[in-house]
Amino acid sequence: MQTQEAAKLEGTATPHTGGFDWIKLMALGGAILLLSPVLPILIDGFNPFFTILIVPPLVGLVLLRFARKVGIVWLGVVSLALLVMNAGFIPDALMHPESPADFVPVSMLTVGGLLAVTATIPAFRAARGRTRISALPKVLGGVAVALVVTSVGASMVARGMITSDAPAAGSTVVEMEDFAFGPQTISAENGEVSLYLTNNDSVRHTFTVDELGVDVSIAPGQSRQIRFDADAGEYRFYCKPHDPGMEGDLVVG
Repeated sequence: MQTQEAAKLEGTATPHTGGFDWIKLMALGGAILLLSPVLPILIDGFNPFFTILIVPPLVGLVLLRFARKVGIVWLGVVSLALLVMNAGFIPDALMHPESPADFVPVSMLTVGGLLAVTATIPAFRAARGRTRISALPKVLGGVAVALVVTSVGASMVARGMITSDAPAAGSTVVEMEDFAFGPQTISAENGEVSLYLTNNDSVRHTFTVDELGVDVSIAPGQSRQIRFDADAGEYRFYCKPHDPGMEGDLVVG
């Protein structure tokens, strides 16, 4: 009977023998994905969108327990789909650790998704009993956990360093609350526009006017004083992470 050691020396596959293998790495990736929408729910309460995001990885983890091969394929496809769907939002969110409700979930989605996608083929081979003993799953798992913990710590530190500007005399106050601008129509005189922007939500917003080259990020709980020049006309302003829907009109006359 061929021993496991002999099989390794001859380059043949060995059966799954336990330990932290590719299948467990896949489960770890799915668990991190599952937890990624939890922080926004804990901060803001029940939200249908984030609640729905919990379902696909949860189904995958259940399948991984009771129908291993199906669960591996399911988690691999779901992870890839989530990464693709959020590809336009991920880079911007990862550049702003001062907003934990954005940065931490996106970090977890990215780490968990990449982990599950990377483990899909090796895990499927392991489920078929065609794998080799490797320390790589354990290393990747350790790196993933370290990245998640680091992202939480870094975001808390960045959030604590947030400061707000003092309002300038004559500035128009613009509140950002419940994913809406107030007022949604801002009137200003021709020339320099002075706005005092306050974010009352738990996530980061931006005040962006493409035609005027204005793009200002406002962290949760932060207030920013901004000034910019604008000729007479009507301009659309919006929040980049929450567009369409969070927008308004700037009327300069």
